[in-house]
Amino acid sequence: MRQKNSLTSPFNIIVIVAALGYFVDIYDLILFQVIKTQAWNLWVCRVRRSPMPVLLS
Repeated sequence: MRQKNSLTSPFNIIVIVAALGYFVDIYDLILFQVIKTQAWNLWVCRVRRSPMPVLLS
C-alpha cells in the first residue's frame, strides 16, 4: 500500500495557507496601528505648531 506524503495532503496545504493568512492579518493590524499612531502624533504636532510630537498611547 502506498502512503501519502503528510505535507502534500490537500487538508494540510489548506491548514498551512490559512495559518499564513492569519499571521499576515495580525501583522497588518499591528503595522497599521503603529502607522496610525505616528500619523496622529504628526498631525497633533502640526496643529499645535510645536517642535516636538506629542506621544499618545
